[in-house]
Amino acid sequence: MKHLTMAEKSLLIGDLAADTIAEYAALLAQQNSGDTVELHAVSGDGDEVVATLLLNSGTSLMVETTHSSLPEPDNTAAVEYMRAKMQLIQSPPPAAASNLEDIAAWNEEIDRL
Repeated sequence: MKHLTMAEKSLLIGDLAADTIAEYAALLAQQNSGDTVELHAVSGDGDEVVATLLLNSGTSLMVETTHSSLPEPDNTAAVEYMRAKMQLIQSPPPAAASNLEDIAAWNEEIDRL
């Protein structure tokens, strides 16, 4: 378990989730981008909570180790989401080829709006 401190709040989350969110936050800051991530955590008063964190270039967070023996909250989905987003940022898919029909349909859609 690790402490995640953000906006004067401290939460306990699993090691993998803590390390991943720190890496994701740094990558988003480098890209001058942002995202929200929901994490299952244990609050400072011991309650199980779901925290929605806003990550952007102004995010200031700290991750530190702890000696907690509490079971780690399950953040498998959040870690998978952040890793997938990091992969897209670091290795974006190639642009798809457009044909004239796609361009004509797009132009018609824009004209209709």
